[in-house]
Amino acid sequence: SLATTGLSLGYHYTMNDLFILEGTGGRYADGFSFLSNGKSNTDLTAQSFGFHFKQFTGNSFYYRVGLDYRNLTYKYSYGPNASSQFEEAGFKGESLAASFYIGNQWQWENFTLGCDWIGVSAPIYSQIKDEYKNSEAQLRNNYYDDKLNNYYDVFVKRINANVLRFYLGASF
Repeated sequence: SLATTGLSLGYHYTMNDLFILEGTGGRYADGFSFLSNGKSNTDLTAQSFGFHFKQFTGNSFYYRVGLDYRNLTYKYSYGPNASSQFEEAGFKGESLAASFYIGNQWQWENFTLGCDWIGVSAPIYSQIKDEYKNSEAQLRNNYYDDKLNNYYDVFVKRINANVLRFYLGASF
């Protein structure tokens, strides 16, 4: 799973209406060695930039809607043994996603604690760019086509559900 960190800046239009600019990013890297000296590596980086509207409907309860531009770079490499050339394949993908969240936010003077209890982010546009396979990966073209298509579906085209997204903040 890809853990992310982010920064949000909000502007209170009215006491209960808030406009938010948000940026998040994360990286996942994993290497796995096999007993036969083979090795696989996965490298995934993602960024998201969004514009959201949050409205408080009660004392602390809110709903939030928005649009996010997301981009992702995925790279996989595999070497069956120490003396062979690595097979490498990857892509860059992007999407524009609509999102909806519900949650609660509490304020103590300048300190904020909140939680998006549940939310969904659904791509309304997605595209794969810069897909590549080196010459070693071309030898197993069908395997890498399936692998890249699967990861494209999972990371770029998929509807994402979010549960219990906590955040801390300060207001001034």
